Amino acid sequence: MGAALVALGLGLGVIAGPISADEITDTRSEAARIADRIEELRHEAEVLTEQYLDAQLARRQLDERITAARRRAQESETDRDALGSDLRQFAVESYMDGGGLDSGAAAVLGAGDANDIGRRRGYARAVSSDGADLSDRYRGAADSAAEDAATLQALLDRAEQAEADIAERRNGTEERIAELQELEDEISGRLRQLVQAEQERREAERRRAAEEAARRAPPPPPAPPAPAPDTDDRAADPDAPVGDAPDEPDPEPPAPTGPTPPAPDPEPPAPAGPTSGAAAAVAAAHTVLGTPYRWAGASPSGGFDCSGLILWAWAHGGKSLPHSSRALYAMSRKIPVEQLQPGDLVFYNSPISHVGLYIGGGQMIHAPHTGDVVKISSIHYWSALVGGGRI
Repeated sequence: MGAALVALGLGLGVIAGPISADEITDTRSEAARIADRIEELRHEAEVLTEQYLDAQLARRQLDERITAARRRAQESETDRDALGSDLRQFAVESYMDGGGLDSGAAAVLGAGDANDIGRRRGYARAVSSDGADLSDRYRGAADSAAEDAATLQALLDRAEQAEADIAERRNGTEERIAELQELEDEISGRLRQLVQAEQERREAERRRAAEEAARRAPPPPPAPPAPAPDTDDRAADPDAPVGDAPDEPDPEPPAPTGPTPPAPDPEPPAPAGPTSGAAAAVAAAHTVLGTPYRWAGASPSGGFDCSGLILWAWAHGGKSLPHSSRALYAMSRKIPVEQLQPGDLVFYNSPISHVGLYIGGGQMIHAPHTGDVVKISSIHYWSALVGGGRI
């Protein structure tokens, strides 16, 4: 890998000493290309992480079905074995009782008189019917046992394959990101600075575009006006002289003579506030600022991905949440960006693949991507802002 990076660096003209204008242009173009690829891979990694987490949720649901299927398979196998034992016992007893003869002959042999022959024939017919019924029941139990075993195996195969496929794709993306980061480390400081400058320029452009879009959005409807305060006669009288009030006290107001005027209508209730525990969730998130990003991580010691941070922070607020930004979006009550309150969630991309914890002032705490840490960012840090959610 190192030799390839050196060769790439030499091909870019990244060498010691002064470089020409053409070499500067080529270097900047390469910096832009690397920035494109890093951005592309980071987004791919984010999407694959969410797919992996969704697969984990599906796996847990499959585990419940697997438990039920395993129980059914064990029960049907037990029923089949019990009926098989009964059928074998029946065959032995039938043989010992002359099962090699037909029912008529078996009835005649050993009969004392005509009445005894009739009774024996009836018994033989009943035994023959019981044997057929027992055989049918055994075949049904055997079929059920085989079907239940096949269902169980199919569920196990599906669960393992889904998780293995997503993990393989996720690991491949991590490897590509690591390669690009190694490239950044190996090339000269000049190109590395250009790559960083290009990334910062793009982020600033996206932020400006998102903020401009937020400014152009229609404002929320105004709140209804509050009732006017009581005024005295002078304030109500437009002809009253302007100046200091006279020293004598105001006269007593006349007693009301008519019916009491109706009270003003109460103001409509304000929108429901954040769920109880939001302050604790926000406080917990502040304590892990600087923790490294780690895909599928959900702890300060192991690192966080975006939804793992939400899961961990809101656990301190008394809520048990799924480890998936898509599942969080699906379960949350949608909130316009202008109505976000601390503790709400902020979602990005379509399909949803990133989530942050709103802390007020247009800012959030989130775990951005591989190579970064849990930090505070503007909610407009990325143009793919979808909206907010309240849990």
